[in-house]
Amino acid sequence: MLYAYRNPNKSPIPIKFVFQMSGPATFIPELWGSTDTESAADFVTMMYGETVTSEMIENGKTSKLINEISPAAYVNKTTVPTIIAYGSKDKVVPTGLKEQLIQAFNEYDVTYKFIEFPNSGHTMALDKDKTQAYFEAVEEYLKLYFENN
Repeated sequence: MLYAYRNPNKSPIPIKFVFQMSGPATFIPELWGSTDTESAADFVTMMYGETVTSEMIENGKTSKLINEISPAAYVNKTTVPTIIAYGSKDKVVPTGLKEQLIQAFNEYDVTYKFIEFPNSGHTMALDKDKTQAYFEAVEEYLKLYFENN
């Protein structure tokens, strides 16, 4: 998602649409359970790859860094269509992160399809019918965005 949303015009291969399962949409520390400034700094340091201090969290200097690595921050009116799938019982990627992405899709009128896996965690293994629906959606997008282009 990050590559497709951040670099749509730089890609050597045209990006027609994105499909993903359990992909983190944002790295806002609070949404990942890092509620105090020290744990937030550690989290952003880990995800961004450069040292972030508690002071940087407190004074808001990390907002730009967080946006740089958050796919939802790059969604705009030219974002490619997207299929997203999330497990409702995911313990790896917090389930609420999808809301940031869906909100951005709706704000910019991006074509998307969301498939919820209500009984599954991160591996999406417990909803066979949803797995089928996901792959049918991918096939539909392949036909729609590649067959006549």
